[in-house]
Amino acid sequence: MLENMAASRQAADEDPDGVHDYFHGDKWRFLRERGLLDRVLVSLNLGTDGFQFLRQNGFEGWPIFATPLSVSPTQRTGNKYQLLLAVTPGPRQPVDLESFLHPIAGELNELAKKIPGLLVDNSATPQVLRAGVLNFTTD
Repeated sequence: MLENMAASRQAADEDPDGVHDYFHGDKWRFLRERGLLDRVLVSLNLGTDGFQFLRQNGFEGWPIFATPLSVSPTQRTGNKYQLLLAVTPGPRQPVDLESFLHPIAGELNELAKKIPGLLVDNSATPQVLRAGVLNFTTD
């Protein structure tokens, strides 16, 4: 993770010949210019897509999942890196996904208060990890 963060900071400083990955994009450069990438940031892609439970009554579910972008592209496409955050029930898609995300962020902030840091590969000292939503995809 630390190596990927260092590579992404370097890529954001270079002049790319097109977009190759998330850290070549304008949003990543915006975060880099403001110094928000100086520590370890777990950038996330949030997404949702609907599915029908039962066709007879039209009941649908809309899972909200997060994919950490701070791992290599080959790793982040694996199922074990797709983190299920919530499933919104209802006959149709949710009108306001943000109302589901605020309680999740609140729970994560509560957990973070009790953890002084995490040991990350290639680091002898505990690191404080920060997470941020870089983009959101839906169908």
